[in-house]
Amino acid sequence: MAIPSMGKNAFLYQAVFESFLPELDQLKNLLIIPLGKSVEAVLRQLLDENRIQKERILWGFPHPSGANGYRVKQFENTKTEMQSILRDMFNSNPLL
Repeated sequence: MAIPSMGKNAFLYQAVFESFLPELDQLKNLLIIPLGKSVEAVLRQLLDENRIQKERILWGFPHPSGANGYRVKQFENTKTEMQSILRDMFNSNPLL
């Protein structure tokens, strides 16, 4: 049985609109750390729809599951980009 994609399944994507986006609107100075490619895919879809800002997303952070054997290599491959995102975020808002 295949796991449905949140971005392609109408029911799951509606849940993103009804739950995640309203909560996101209430938070200020946040950093979103998507844990895994599925969550990143939904965030990229929301970004393409201009519903979120990319400056607050730490792209490339691997899912920490022990079943994700590729996580260490993924972290090493995206580490420099993630450091740049964090540097930009904290330099633009010194109160963080």
